Amino acid sequence: MEKYKVNVKAMAANLDISIGELAEKAGINANHLYDVSAGRSKMTADDLIKLSAATGVPMENIVVDGS
Repeated sequence: MEKYKVNVKAMAANLDISIGELAEKAGINANHLYDVSAGRSKMTADDLIKLSAATGVPMENIVVDGS
């Protein structure tokens, strides 16, 4: 299977929800997640774990640099 990478915006879009709703689903501060998606903040290891659990996307497939 081919590897894929997704960012915060793509994860939200895939679930047909906003980034704010994704943040709530994952238990992450919405302002922080908006900043991550805009490249103004870095994703933490805790964010990565929570996003993976909330979306089912494996951690190694999540882009962590906001791009």
